[in-house]
Amino acid sequence: MPVQRGADGSGLTREQTAAVHSVEALLPPLLVSLLPYGHIPNRNRAAVLEALESRSVDQLRDRVTARWTAYGYEPAIHDGELRSAVGAALELIAPTRYCPDLSCEDGTLIDTGAECRACSERKESRRAARLAGKTVPTGRTGKAKAPAPECADCGRPFPGTAPADLVCQRCHDEAAAAFAALAARLTGEDQEQQDEGAEEREAMEQEAQRRRTARRAGGEAPVVQEPPTEEESAPAAATASAADEAEDLRCGPPSAEYLAWRHGTRAPQTTAAPF
Repeated sequence: MPVQRGADGSGLTREQTAAVHSVEALLPPLLVSLLPYGHIPNRNRAAVLEALESRSVDQLRDRVTARWTAYGYEPAIHDGELRSAVGAALELIAPTRYCPDLSCEDGTLIDTGAECRACSERKESRRAARLAGKTVPTGRTGKAKAPAPECADCGRPFPGTAPADLVCQRCHDEAAAAFAALAARLTGEDQEQQDEGAEEREAMEQEAQRRRTARRAGGEAPVVQEPPTEEESAPAAATASAADEAEDLRCGPPSAEYLAWRHGTRAPQTTAAPF
């Protein structure tokens, strides 16, 4: 956008100055009270006009509102840890840091609501480098709108004291959520494998039961031993009687009493031994 020197010596036209003021009106009053004379300095107003090239005033209002909460500027001000009010104001207004896609709104494409692939890849690359022990660039990038230090994962600036690991709470929460989702997925897969094993065992048992039923229906039932009939038992009884008589003959001729007892006419008499 061509810049012409305005009447106030800022180098902006009257229209550009009005546009900057309209954006300044979007800033939280608590932050505006900390700006020099309640305005963004003239040397930083070009950054405001740059933001207006890709967003309307209404869209910038949504951006400022979301970042004011997400970036934690309000608690930093109350705790007296805010490093730069001007830097915070520009950070609320400026396009998404390090993303070449102007439709990206802090990792989400404003037109479709889909995740910005460039931001996601950059964040994962920085996180992998940090976990591998490699140096991740943090701090100022040479621009006044980038206060230091910044999150080692997402690159968002810390409004106040940076944590020891240089990772913001939002990135910690995202990593914890991703880990929990992975653990839940692995647990679900393990349970699914157990269920499949149980179903397979049940199917095998059902198949075995079906085969047993088919064998019984086909006449292969176990044979039940039945008692012999009277005709079948008669020869066996005769054979036993003949064997008994043969044994008696080997012992000598039977007496009359024994023969009578043998044929069931009377009981044998036992003679007492003489004293």
